[in-house]
Amino acid sequence: MHNRFLLSVTLMFAMAAPSLSVAYEKDQRKEHCFKPKYRQFSLPVYSADNKQEVAPESEFSFIVSHVIDLDSFRLTAKGKDLPYTLEDRNSFYVVKSKLPSELTGKFVRIDSRAEAILGCYNSEGWLVKVASGVAPDTADELLSNDADTVSGAEDGVEPERSE
Repeated sequence: MHNRFLLSVTLMFAMAAPSLSVAYEKDQRKEHCFKPKYRQFSLPVYSADNKQEVAPESEFSFIVSHVIDLDSFRLTAKGKDLPYTLEDRNSFYVVKSKLPSELTGKFVRIDSRAEAILGCYNSEGWLVKVASGVAPDTADELLSNDADTVSGAEDGVEPERSE
């Protein structure tokens, strides 16, 4: 009788084991999925504390962890796909791209999204302010020239006043 009981228990366990292991495997897979990590964005991120602008058509780069599924990787600016290159460095990828010229003078959110090989995903975004295209030194020079022209200082003649 004792042998029949052991045999019954063994058979029940043997029938349940495959379904238990599949359920365990799926849960383990979700728990151990490492989300892609982003680091070292090369442009200054625009914020209330940092109002630094970037030059038009600036090149930029960042690092993303090596766990990504390359087919799932996306890079966008203002919702439009950006061309990019990925350099494989064994434990991470270096992503390189360039801001399109049509973004000159605008606030731009650069977004990246990637799925990990095991299915989970992560995304990251950076806000940048693209300068208007006129270099700050040139803009100051233009402003001072305009002031001189208005005052007539360039030729030493006072402008006429109408009364």
